[in-house]
Amino acid sequence: MLDVGDFSLSTLIDWQHGSKVINLTTQSFDSNGNAPDQAAAAKRLAALNMGDPRPYIEDASFVKVREVSVSYNLPGAWSRSSRPLQTLQVSVSGRNLLTFTGYTDWIPRSRTSAPRQSPATTT
Repeated sequence: MLDVGDFSLSTLIDWQHGSKVINLTTQSFDSNGNAPDQAAAAKRLAALNMGDPRPYIEDASFVKVREVSVSYNLPGAWSRSSRPLQTLQVSVSGRNLLTFTGYTDWIPRSRTSAPRQSPATTT
């Protein structure tokens, strides 16, 4: 946490490095004929049918900004005017704000339960 005057800033950053995961969403899109690039899908499926899952295995490394909170301590006169309170603080928080990954789906984990509408932000 960083405190500057009456302001506070806190963050939670999560990361994972070096793991691999099979992208079941891409495999499902390929198998169902829904892949945006049908030629690439055919190549991946051919490799999979030959026993090679590597076209669907991706690096699952990521850095994620899980939470950012900014707080402001209101002046003492505000809290003293409301008798039972000693201090008042106003806060704004955001969760799961950014994910930096080379993974081609939303988040680097294997799932097929939700439809993919656009690729993950890649940096």
